[in-house]
Amino acid sequence: MNNMDQATDSSAWMDIAPEAVQLVSSELKKREIIPADSEPDPADVADRLCLTHEGSLTLAGALLLCKRPDRFLEGTYVRIGLFGSDNALLDEDVIRAPLLLQPKIAVRRLFKKYIESRIVYGNLYLDAVYDYPIKAVEEAVINACVHRDLSSGCPVEIRVHPDRMTITNDGPLPDGWTVADLLSEHRSRPRNTRIADAFHDAGLMSCWGKGIEKMLSECSSAGIPSPDFIADDHSVTIVFRLSRDTPEPVMEPEETEVTIVQDHDDLEARIIGLVAEGSLRTGPEFAEALGINRRQFTRVMSKLMNEGVIIREGNKRKGRWSISKEYSSTGE
Repeated sequence: MNNMDQATDSSAWMDIAPEAVQLVSSELKKREIIPADSEPDPADVADRLCLTHEGSLTLAGALLLCKRPDRFLEGTYVRIGLFGSDNALLDEDVIRAPLLLQPKIAVRRLFKKYIESRIVYGNLYLDAVYDYPIKAVEEAVINACVHRDLSSGCPVEIRVHPDRMTITNDGPLPDGWTVADLLSEHRSRPRNTRIADAFHDAGLMSCWGKGIEKMLSECSSAGIPSPDFIADDHSVTIVFRLSRDTPEPVMEPEETEVTIVQDHDDLEARIIGLVAEGSLRTGPEFAEALGINRRQFTRVMSKLMNEGVIIREGNKRKGRWSISKEYSSTGE
């Protein structure tokens, strides 16, 4: 029996995270594998992902679905560190969650807390632009979480430096592989088959070895250098570097008309109220409704987006602003 297929103790069933079960259940419903009106069932989900053995949750199942996988196998978490120009540690976070949820939670924390955004104005819309493409980073974190050497006892590490970001997982490339093989068209050869299969069945990754191709494409579209891939006998590291020619944000043109200066806090509250109402979509529409010019609106909306109060959902043409769940849950 594979080590990942060994049974855990009965307490593992009590530690399963409902969010992880919901994630898999939703994907199975999309594929019409289970009825659309069925309730998420931990036992059914685990069984469909081959994560049970004689009625017990397997080690793979515990790592993928339980709230604290490091209770079953040490080092099964993600560590994020922020480093200064002198390489001094400035801040850090540890993401302890089911393996299926770790990449999404880690990337959300990364872009909310550690990676600065710039608010740009173009085509009548405000958008948050980050130094690194989110989809490429998410793909790199998923790869690191899925392909890590689980026997090493070491977490996935994400290091954010002023000029670069590195994502490292323990474990070498497959036998006989080089970085050149990784960058060329290749078959998927997961180190942890049960883990990789579960990520695929949950709709989080493909099983066709397309992850690297996706990273390169996203970086090219974002105008930053392709990531470097460093592999040795112990680990694999992906290095994202900032472009030396990062374009300046495209800000709204200066407006010359006289405008009435409004109380900043009151203006924030009014913008939040209009976003919650949901009837307006573009900057000009908001500015007109508020009785201010678009530059004032851009400045205040930028602040609210940087603080995580308001987020942009969807694309530039059909998207809209909405109140973040974190802000809504505070009752403010």
